[in-house]
Amino acid sequence: MFLRTAACYAEAEPMMRRTLAIDEQSYGPDHPDVAIQLNNLANLLCALDRVGEAEPLSRRMAGIFLDFTRRTGHEHPHQRGPLGNYAGLLKSMGLSEPEVRQRLNALLAEYGMSLAHRPRRPGLNGPGAGTTAGRRPPLAKACLREDASGSRHARECRSGE
Repeated sequence: MFLRTAACYAEAEPMMRRTLAIDEQSYGPDHPDVAIQLNNLANLLCALDRVGEAEPLSRRMAGIFLDFTRRTGHEHPHQRGPLGNYAGLLKSMGLSEPEVRQRLNALLAEYGMSLAHRPRRPGLNGPGAGTTAGRRPPLAKACLREDASGSRHARECRSGE
């Protein structure tokens, strides 16, 4: 769903919450499809400069994907982007790089993993594997925009940015 203005973002929030509730009811609260909806809602809240509300949703989303990896022994194909979104959200909350790494490692440790020992998908083991730099979806970019004074502002996102 592509939204052009902050007003559209605000209108989308109840629809996204309803979609999340339907998916939770249909699939159960720990299903990867629910994680995708959590990620979408967290990105929307972040675009509205409501990162404090977005963080627990994003953390829950990351936990669902990490639990999937722990249970199956295989990384979910949608895991890396949203985990990068979570890291970006933590940075947008003002956490330093070491604090972000500490939070990510604490989350990964809950599932028997660490940043240094995450399972990798075949073909992605070269330089930059496990990073999402430069691949954030448009709504995640809205979280990271700051003006000259350091204040965060939501902005219009363009497809493919």
